[in-house]
Amino acid sequence: MSTEPLDEELMRRAAREVDQSLLEWYLGLSVIERLRVVSGATRSAFHAARADARASD
Repeated sequence: MSTEPLDEELMRRAAREVDQSLLEWYLGLSVIERLRVVSGATRSAFHAARADARASD
């Protein structure tokens, strides 16, 4: 008997729990704190994309 479907379901359940925890954390922040989180994530994504572009050149 394969355990892959069970493992997939456990991973999905864990991902939902993490998503819910992050959402609850984010909703608990003030507007200014939320802007800082979004700004930091955007900046990180920009720097990662730029590094990837440089690496592929």
